Amino acid sequence: PLPADRDLSAAERLFKGEAQGKFGCAPCHGVSGAGDGKLSAQFDPRPRNFACAETIRDVPDGQLFWIIRFGSPGASMPPHKDFSDEQIWELVMHVRQLAK
Repeated sequence: PLPADRDLSAAERLFKGEAQGKFGCAPCHGVSGAGDGKLSAQFDPRPRNFACAETIRDVPDGQLFWIIRFGSPGASMPPHKDFSDEQIWELVMHVRQLAK
């Protein structure tokens, strides 16, 4: 629902955990999204590798949104209900860029 040419610098900061008051994604998924964050070894299954296009190619944007918002049952992905809808859509777009 966001323009393809959207500036994603805020999403990148949110992903890296640099946004004020937000945990971010990088502690688990790694700065590059490769699933190798400093906390990744403690999870089973391990965090998803967003840097691999094959890993997320068939995952629809709406499903990525849902997983970020509500977490992933059966995995260690927590819900991020403190992120706005706009922030989540920007994160989905950022994750897509990591896989290119």
